[in-house]
Amino acid sequence: MGLNRQFLKSYKKPFRIRVEESLRLFEENSEKLCSYIDASCREEMLELCAKILSPAFDTAFELGFNGKKYELILSPNGNGVSVFVLDYYRKHLTDKLGEKWNVIVGRQPNPNIALQMGDVKVSAEDFDMWLRKDEDSVCLELYCDSLAPLLKNDEDRAYDIMYILLDNTVGELAGMKYIGDVVLLSEKKKEECGSLSQLPAYLAGEFELPDGGVCSPEVFYDSYRGYRPVSVDDSECRYDRDDVFIGVTCCYPLVYEYLNGESGLADRLTSCGICAGYFAYSNERFDGVPDRGAAVLDFREEIQNKIYERTGEDCVLFTGGATGVFGSYIDFIAWDIEALLEAAAEVMKESSLEEAYFHAMRKDGGLLRLI
Repeated sequence: MGLNRQFLKSYKKPFRIRVEESLRLFEENSEKLCSYIDASCREEMLELCAKILSPAFDTAFELGFNGKKYELILSPNGNGVSVFVLDYYRKHLTDKLGEKWNVIVGRQPNPNIALQMGDVKVSAEDFDMWLRKDEDSVCLELYCDSLAPLLKNDEDRAYDIMYILLDNTVGELAGMKYIGDVVLLSEKKKEECGSLSQLPAYLAGEFELPDGGVCSPEVFYDSYRGYRPVSVDDSECRYDRDDVFIGVTCCYPLVYEYLNGESGLADRLTSCGICAGYFAYSNERFDGVPDRGAAVLDFREEIQNKIYERTGEDCVLFTGGATGVFGSYIDFIAWDIEALLEAAAEVMKESSLEEAYFHAMRKDGGLLRLI
């Protein structure tokens, strides 16, 4: 297969290689970083850690020691796509580093914290809480005496304080996954309320969270969501997903941006050597086949599994797929796009497909023919 070299220039150093470089730096500087943490040299440890992570990505992080191991906490800052990126790094921590370090995705629960920012000091007990449960999340209304005056004069700061405390109360990943809309009230409601301090136990009970309510990144891999585009254009088959009538994904933000002609998340991934995209091929071979829908899905799963067998998690994370009037689509996040495209072309050729294509998860990206 002759790959489009101009396209691949954006990924000349794939994320897989960048992570390897970062982890080598981590091993080389581990002892120094530990000494900075022990001596509470804040500026030095933050500067060194940022340097260690820089080959892979630029992300918010925290450092500490739990009494047994040193900890590097990587924060996705509310970005669901970043959870997968940071978790790739966590999973590839070397055995040598693992003897001394825990790498954790998302700030962990610290429900007893009393947060002070300037002249404002608050804890979870200070917040009255009214909640409404939807199918897979809860929406909150919160009131706090200490934040009511600030809410009128500096709403952004009041919400910043509230969200930081919320992250510490339930943990960052649990907040991202299970908490929907949050409204900070300027006046207390008359209805009976609970306390924000009760929220971790509520979430753990309602959503069956393990480990005392701590939310694992694995939850995001298993959280598939179905979607249907607004309309179906059956005038032609261009493999740009205009023909899609049903899809499922564990990474909806990427699909949402694509369907709306946006590319902010895809651009951020590209800057780290990561490619979000999909494979596409015709469904014509299934015309007239009994139980056509099941046959289409079974073949798509077979193709995906065969590709994964050749590449593994070092190269790709498959995030879902879609079925169209004309085509089938396999969505992915590629940690090494060139290796993935090579393997995909081989598998699709062996599967007797007459043609198959790659398309980046962005509307302005063109098709790259694989076979």
